[in-house]
Amino acid sequence: MLTIDDFKTGREWRDSPWFLAPEYSPTFDEMGFPGPTLQQAAAALGRLFPPEVCRSLSQAPKGLWRAFSLYVGWPAIVEPLLQVGIDATAADRVVDRKLLDRLRQKDAFFDAAFELRVAANCARARLHVERIRESSEKAPDLRVRLPADEYEVEVKALRGAQLEQFAEQLFHELTWTVGTVPSFALELRGSWELTKRALRDLPQLMTQQPAIMRAFAEAAAELNRERRAGTYHAPPFGCILARESVQATMTNALVPEHDSAKKVRYAIGPIRKAAKQFSGKAPGIVVLGVWRSADLRELASEIQRDAKANPRLYRCCRMVVLVDSARVAGERFRSRPVYLAVQVHARRTLNKAELRLAAVLASEAGSIAMSLDTLGPPGAITLATARPERRLRHLASVPIAPGTTTTISIPADGRAPTVSTSNSRNP
Repeated sequence: MLTIDDFKTGREWRDSPWFLAPEYSPTFDEMGFPGPTLQQAAAALGRLFPPEVCRSLSQAPKGLWRAFSLYVGWPAIVEPLLQVGIDATAADRVVDRKLLDRLRQKDAFFDAAFELRVAANCARARLHVERIRESSEKAPDLRVRLPADEYEVEVKALRGAQLEQFAEQLFHELTWTVGTVPSFALELRGSWELTKRALRDLPQLMTQQPAIMRAFAEAAAELNRERRAGTYHAPPFGCILARESVQATMTNALVPEHDSAKKVRYAIGPIRKAAKQFSGKAPGIVVLGVWRSADLRELASEIQRDAKANPRLYRCCRMVVLVDSARVAGERFRSRPVYLAVQVHARRTLNKAELRLAAVLASEAGSIAMSLDTLGPPGAITLATARPERRLRHLASVPIAPGTTTTISIPADGRAPTVSTSNSRNP
C-alpha cells in the first residue's frame, strides 16, 4: 500500500495502481469507469505522470498536488485524473509539450483538462482535430475538419468552479484557525477586495492564503478577548460578524454571492477574449465551460446582444457552445454534460452539421451531451447557479483518553448530541 511519502519520493506506482483493485470496481463502474476504461486511463497516466514527474510535482510550488491520488486516495479525488487519462488516450496527438506542462500545474490543470476533453470528443467522433501552434500572431487552440467544412475552436473555462473550491478550502482551513465560540454565531465574510482579487487573478490570490489566515486569526483573537457581538475586521480580506446565539455556528460567506446579471457580465469577458483569437481563415467556435457560473439561457441572450453591439469583434465567430453538467436522477456519482449552442449572428443560421458539432464538442467520454433546447421549453430545465450555504455547527467537545472508546450519538430530531465512553482493549 503506497502513501503520500511514496509520492514525495517518486516511488513506482504504475505496477499496481490502487484504483485497479477489485474492491473499487463497483464504485468506478457506477461513476462510468468500467474495468477496460480504467486500464486505458492507467496506461495513459503512467506516461503523463511517471514517478520522477510525481516527485518533482510534490516539491514544486505550482506542481499538481492532485497527482498524489495516483498513489493513495479515493474515487472522487482521482476522477479528474482518470478523465484526463481517457481523453489523452483518444487524442494523444494533441498532447504536446505545452499542454502537458499545463496539465502538470495546479493553476492550469482545470483549463488544460477541458481543452483536452474537447479535442478528445472530436477524435472519438472520428473528426480530424489538431492543435494550432501559437506564434506571434493570434491563434485559437484547435482546428477541426468536417467532411465539408473546417473550423477554428477556442476553448475557455470560467473560473467559477475553481473559485468555489478555493472558498471551500479556505473556509476549511479557517475553521481550525478561528474556531467556534460558545454562545455566538459567526459569519466569515470576505471583502469586495478579496472578491476582486479572486476574479482577476485567482492563482495569485492562492499564494496569499497565509496572509488571509493571519488576518482572520487576529480578528478571532480580538473576538475571544471581547466576547461580545459585533464586527471584527480582518483587513483587507474581510471580517468576522458575531451575534449571540444559543448554538455556536460558523457560516462561510468568504466569496459573496452575485446576482444573475453580474454572473452573466463576468462570463462575457472570456468570450470576448476568445473571439479575438480567430484568424478569419475559417469560421470560429468558442467552447465555454460554464459550470454553474451563470445561467446558460441568460448568458446566450447576452452573447447575442453583445455581438449585435460589437459586430467587428465577433466577425470571425460563428457559434458559442456553452457547456455545463446535470446530475443523473437515481445515480449517486454520474452527471451528464448539457450544452446550449448559441447562434452569434442573427443572419447566419447554424446548419445541421454545426449543431451536430456542438453536441460533439460538449460531450465527454462515455456520455453524449444533451441540448437544453431539446429538453423542454425555457424554464423546464434549470441548472442551479446559487452557491449552497456552508455552515459549521459546534455539537460537542469530546475528550479522547487512551484506553477508552468514545461514542457520539446525534439525534435526528435536533436535540443535543450525547457522548458516552467505555473502556477499550485497544489504546
